Amino acid sequence: MRRKFILANSILFICSVWFITLLFFGIWSTYPRTPRQEHGVCKLPVATYIAPPYWNQTHMDLLPKLSDIYLPPASKRRFLFRKMGKIPHSNLSRSIFGPFLDQLDWNKTKQLLSTFTSLMFEHGLGNRFFLTGTSLVGSIRHHDLIPWETEIQVFVDVSNQEFVRDLLERLDSCCRFKRGFYVDHLYTNEFGIVDHKEHEEVEPSVHSATHLFRIEIGYYAHGYYMVSRMTTKREETRTWPVEIVFPLYLRPFGSLWLPTPRDAWTYLWMDGYDVSRCLPGTYWLELLSVDSLSSIPCILLKDTYAFVVLPNATSKNVYTERVMHVTSERLVMETRFRSPQVLQEICVAAL
Repeated sequence: MRRKFILANSILFICSVWFITLLFFGIWSTYPRTPRQEHGVCKLPVATYIAPPYWNQTHMDLLPKLSDIYLPPASKRRFLFRKMGKIPHSNLSRSIFGPFLDQLDWNKTKQLLSTFTSLMFEHGLGNRFFLTGTSLVGSIRHHDLIPWETEIQVFVDVSNQEFVRDLLERLDSCCRFKRGFYVDHLYTNEFGIVDHKEHEEVEPSVHSATHLFRIEIGYYAHGYYMVSRMTTKREETRTWPVEIVFPLYLRPFGSLWLPTPRDAWTYLWMDGYDVSRCLPGTYWLELLSVDSLSSIPCILLKDTYAFVVLPNATSKNVYTERVMHVTSERLVMETRFRSPQVLQEICVAAL
């Protein structure tokens, strides 16, 4: 009798363990998972990541294929873009880190970037432009555009300024190009689907000021020892040692590999950015002239957006001699009620 009792309890225990295991894996299978890269990918030579002047598909095929790696979908914005200017200042704190672009807007912005990038590589300028500002921060912290940003920022070699402008002005069918002095803008010809219904209510004179989809194109001068931002404003003057910027290395930005400064962390630090802190989007800082909004620790947003895990120490000493190497970066989503989830893991060149 005792043996039967023990046998029955054993069978019940085994069935319970089996049921719990099935339940666990059933729930786990509902979570998006990243196809793991082959270990050999991280053994690519560092030179593979150096930005080439012309697009070379054979070269690009050696790098991890970003389009095959899981990316979290763009969050849906919570309010009409045309009404943002009417948000009281007292309520801005609840809005400045909310998503601006829905998935359709996101795709249009990426298409605009793809058009610009293809044009640069097609004409041998793939190593004469690079991500800068908030877009470079986005590549480092999100492997993509910052979720609450509205524009993409790049620098182009000023010696190619007129040539690039002529190329961009020929894109009449898909884009609208607006010349500045040392800052140009490339826009899509479309407004977001949410704003399209309200298009008649927007004055033509403010279209460029409120346009969601644009690339801000700044220019730099490449000297023998220094790289300088071209600007007419003294407070925006910046210079970097050449070895901080060049040679340019490819980094992930959504589904694209794009040129970035060799030492991206030091480059950003010298430009006044702290990659461990999150700044309000360009819309709030520039278009609304809200200059009293301070940054916050990005850790406060970790349960809302996915972030790339930073190394223990980031570079702040431009005179330290370090060697480029290939390392793995993980994009992680954290929530309050479960363990951190690795959405993707990409091998990149870094110092």
